[in-house]
Amino acid sequence: MIAEIIPHLRLVRSLGRFDYRIPQELERECVEGAFVVLPWRGRTIPGVVAAIKSRSSVPRAKLKEIARVLHALPPLTAENRLLLQWFSRVYGISPALALKTFVPFIPLRPSAYGEPAHVRAAPLRLSRVQLSTLEKLTQEWATHRRTAIRFPNQPLMLAWYHVVAKHLNKNDQLLILVPEIDDIFLIQSSLPAFLLRRVAVVTSGQSKNEYAQIRRRVASGEASIILGTKFSIFLPFKRLKHIIVHDESSASHPQSDINPRYDPRRVARELARLTPATLTVLGPSLSLKSEYAIQQKEYVDLSPAEPPRVEMRTLPFHPQELESPITNVLREYIEASLLRKEKVFCFLDKKGFSSFVECADCHTLFRCPTCSFVMPVAKRTNALWLECHRCGIVLPMPENCPNCSGARLRTRGWGLGRVEEALAELFPEARLQRIDSDTRSLPSAATDIFLGTEYALRRLSWRDIRTVGIIHMNGLLQLPTFESLERVWNVLSRIRFYLGPQTHKSTMLLQTIDDIPAFLTSLDRKAYLESELESRKLFAYPPFGRIVVFRKSLRDGNSIEQETSAFVPLLTRLYPDAKSISDVLVNTVGGKTTIRIVVKFPQDASLSFDRIPDDWLIDVDATSLLH
Repeated sequence: MIAEIIPHLRLVRSLGRFDYRIPQELERECVEGAFVVLPWRGRTIPGVVAAIKSRSSVPRAKLKEIARVLHALPPLTAENRLLLQWFSRVYGISPALALKTFVPFIPLRPSAYGEPAHVRAAPLRLSRVQLSTLEKLTQEWATHRRTAIRFPNQPLMLAWYHVVAKHLNKNDQLLILVPEIDDIFLIQSSLPAFLLRRVAVVTSGQSKNEYAQIRRRVASGEASIILGTKFSIFLPFKRLKHIIVHDESSASHPQSDINPRYDPRRVARELARLTPATLTVLGPSLSLKSEYAIQQKEYVDLSPAEPPRVEMRTLPFHPQELESPITNVLREYIEASLLRKEKVFCFLDKKGFSSFVECADCHTLFRCPTCSFVMPVAKRTNALWLECHRCGIVLPMPENCPNCSGARLRTRGWGLGRVEEALAELFPEARLQRIDSDTRSLPSAATDIFLGTEYALRRLSWRDIRTVGIIHMNGLLQLPTFESLERVWNVLSRIRFYLGPQTHKSTMLLQTIDDIPAFLTSLDRKAYLESELESRKLFAYPPFGRIVVFRKSLRDGNSIEQETSAFVPLLTRLYPDAKSISDVLVNTVGGKTTIRIVVKFPQDASLSFDRIPDDWLIDVDATSLLH
């Protein structure tokens, strides 16, 4: 017998399956989906059996034999194998790379497994009215295949997880797909205590043996609640009943840093199609795609109607106030909060000290010598430096302009460092704490004023925070993506979500330099959807179109024209129905030049990437066109 094997390697797109002979003594063990060890170019590697057949196009004398069957991991299920084929086709990658994504670790020998780690469940405090509401919501949720839920506050959402888990049938499995590891432990602590031993936690930081243990627990049905990041969606479920995409609008869901770049939310939809599982998307807000799907009756909206308790106010900067990132009105609000012994959070999604350095005489901006992007200003040991966030280059602050030799250089724009400095000057006796991905500090109960980026939102203790200041609303709207307005909407909705459960009055203050859409100042969802869907439809952006980015790193000595002269006509021939094919975009980071071509397709386009050369990488449903 012959086995078609998918090797566990990062192979190029054109390399698919490989035929191997099955030794007679392994024929009973070597089933479709089984993990095996096989010879590969002078070494042994793991792989998976994709199919069993009686003949091969390769002469039998040239076929190598499978060395042994691995029992450290349970075989891929039929749904796993179908999902793997779909994943490879949709994202334009080899089956081998798809397997590497599905199963990042394959231990070559079994090892002893210890007891899984557990956390202590937090006590659930709900009124009878709230509990009754959640029970009714859960009963209705169980009757629909596709549902969407916007929760007005975090305690209500966590309580709903508690109720859902309590009603879960012992033989069924629930997958909760989260964008960040912090969400896992928050949800896990809200589950009923008697269920914690049936919980499996999946993250990218686990060892091979820990990961193998989880796959065995899921495949056997021992784990009935699976909490995890994107890796969890590829597990060999025994009886998957429900899929919940937690915080569905979060920009942390997609894998965007390494190849393959993919969106696990889309994979979750395909997994729900392949299995009897229900699919639920939920969070403080929903992505625009899901909001549109609700309008198209693809999801049933079960969002509880609970009025927000957050006052929102716009604070325009006056011209004389632009030197400081804190307006007079925001300063007064902070002073009043501190007098009442309340905590304050100031939000700015921009690290560094200032946005850039400008020559006051010729208006030249200082750019990174490697990638040509404008360099932000960082402050270290009381000295200013230029620091490129793209390629990591750090340069001393220049004394003169390289264009006109002028000495009148000025920093422009605000970063967290500048805001922190301004707050320290205005409130010298207040205890400040900065929380972002650089400091990675945990919030202190002694802090009076917190300052941070979106990184801080999940990590703050919101119980005593009454006032939130959005330092620069217009800066949030200037992100280099067509999703910039959607992301701002989601950030404001998330802040209201954290402030919402308080019985006291909370205030969100939006500092603006220019006018912003009125629906942002009131979080009017209907007006937001009408405006953004109309704009997306006009320019054929998702959900009314699809965007695919083809990218390639330039080889030494090859020009952009040499690399693209044949490829652009190929795209034109392969995709005659494409709505547009962009000009070549060029970007240089760390001395490495990458070229990109952006293609817009109709939303219902059926795409094949079989004829795309292997040295071109493909970003399907891309959101950023710059990297």
